[in-house]
Amino acid sequence: MELLKDKKFSYIRGFNYQPSYGANGYEIWYYFKPDIIEKEIFLGKKYFPGINTLRIWLSWDA
Repeated sequence: MELLKDKKFSYIRGFNYQPSYGANGYEIWYYFKPDIIEKEIFLGKKYFPGINTLRIWLSWDA
């Protein structure tokens, strides 16, 4: 018996992402630094080439 017939979403591989320069969601968006985010995502793909998803928490306060 196969429980999941449509395996389209069963190959999601990733992790939660919190930029290194911010201690909370407000700091991340208030001091937005796209160059650091780009570098860190590049390193994530380098060390974990199978990732295809990132979860980014957004701050209501920001």
